[in-house]
Amino acid sequence: MLIAWMSYATLFALLMACGALAGERVARVWRRPERWLWVAALIAAIAAPAFLAARDPAPPLAPVASASAVAPSMARAQRVSPRFIDRLARIASALDPFAREAWFAASATLVLVFVIAHVRLRRRSSSWSERELDGVPVLLAADAGPAVVGALRPRIVVPPWALSLDRRQRELMLRHELEHIRAHDPRWHLVAAVSLVLFPWNAALWFVVRRLRLAIELDCDRRVLRASGDAHEYGALLLAVGSRQSISFPLATALLERRSLLERRIRAMTSATPRHPILVSLAAVAGIGLVSLAASAAPRPGALRASAREGVSASQDSMPKISVSYQDAPIEKVIAAFAQFTRRNISLSKDVTGTVTAVITKKPWDVALKEIMAKSGYKVVFNADGSISISK
Repeated sequence: MLIAWMSYATLFALLMACGALAGERVARVWRRPERWLWVAALIAAIAAPAFLAARDPAPPLAPVASASAVAPSMARAQRVSPRFIDRLARIASALDPFAREAWFAASATLVLVFVIAHVRLRRRSSSWSERELDGVPVLLAADAGPAVVGALRPRIVVPPWALSLDRRQRELMLRHELEHIRAHDPRWHLVAAVSLVLFPWNAALWFVVRRLRLAIELDCDRRVLRASGDAHEYGALLLAVGSRQSISFPLATALLERRSLLERRIRAMTSATPRHPILVSLAAVAGIGLVSLAASAAPRPGALRASAREGVSASQDSMPKISVSYQDAPIEKVIAAFAQFTRRNISLSKDVTGTVTAVITKKPWDVALKEIMAKSGYKVVFNADGSISISK
């Protein structure tokens, strides 16, 4: 069921995000790169649900009639009633077509947004001029940058006002953008964008992508500070760039970020190391362990169908059993007797005719019905709405 798989994928992505948040705390305490935690969370959130769904596909749903015929004592003994599971499975199945259409519409919308942004970028870039700034080739844009554009062939874009910065500030600005290129950050932005296009309904994945963007900037800031050693001057540069109005582009890595992210970056640069880093790390590692346990215990993509099947299998011994004997009995009367006994709507196709000869001893009624019809060459189909169809 598509709805069940989407729910599982969202839950799994949320657990990966929680694990990455805990790992991020450890990385920040010891001044280690953070982006790889979010890259791992992103890849796991995409790959794991698809892998598990392919390896452990949902089994065919057991007959609805069987699940509904569980004895009351057995239903009370189970934590979740098979009938309730049946109802959830039916609702999910009914929503699947709408979910599929919504998925396609959302993905198509994001593709359109990125295509429009790419076309606009191409048009704007036609007016950009190439030049060297302090020995670094850059593109001079009237209303964009500082930023790196292009995932496969990244280029540094700077606005005209950047030329008026003093040499030290220009050096820090260019080093920041060069660090993005050396670390292949534009490609990770592209991977993140593609993941959102593929799974736009996954709210937890959007959170992972947002934190990945922040981690990429924090890691870049950390590398620049490690080389320059002047957090005050670099922070002043970030504030100066943040006060300028500039157009941002999708998939671009930029020195300029939204004010909320800019504030986080400055706080990260100026935050002090905790007094007890080992204790903080142990607490975070314990959180990662709890998240791992939760991820391993999370219901897999066919859980509703599997639970329904298991509930039915476990209740077979408690189902009402019947013993019948038919000798050249009209098939219409046999079906009428089963319909009255089960209180279900049983429909016959036009080619189901003739008489029935069979002996059944102490078997569940659905098994008995299948065996009786099989002797006459007919098959029984248990429909999702609880009705039963019999055809050639």
